[in-house]
Amino acid sequence: MDIVTIRNLCKELPSKYQFNIGKDGFPVRTGDDDASVGFNIIAEEYSEAQEHIENIHNKLLEDNIWIWTHGTFDQHLDLPSKKEGGLATFLEKIENEGCKNAISDYDGVKKMVDWIRNR
Repeated sequence: MDIVTIRNLCKELPSKYQFNIGKDGFPVRTGDDDASVGFNIIAEEYSEAQEHIENIHNKLLEDNIWIWTHGTFDQHLDLPSKKEGGLATFLEKIENEGCKNAISDYDGVKKMVDWIRNR
């Protein structure tokens, strides 16, 4: 039921955000934006989605699969870009401010790292 709810929320993306939806009902590449942008919108802009995303996260953890709960890992890290310049900016921010201050969802990222270590 959680997946169905998320899929139903995705139906709003074309009219509200001019984002395309694929035949499966989920976001697809739209212009320069890949599908992850659509998932980020759902995770960040739709508060009613959060409970369902958390449920999906917890169900998949039972099968040793991690999914991010606030969109892509970029959202959790506050990564400006996956390109070299964005990564350099991110690393410089960590060097100057430390991980706790530079990573927007430090607790969530730490939880994922601990999960990997303890598997």
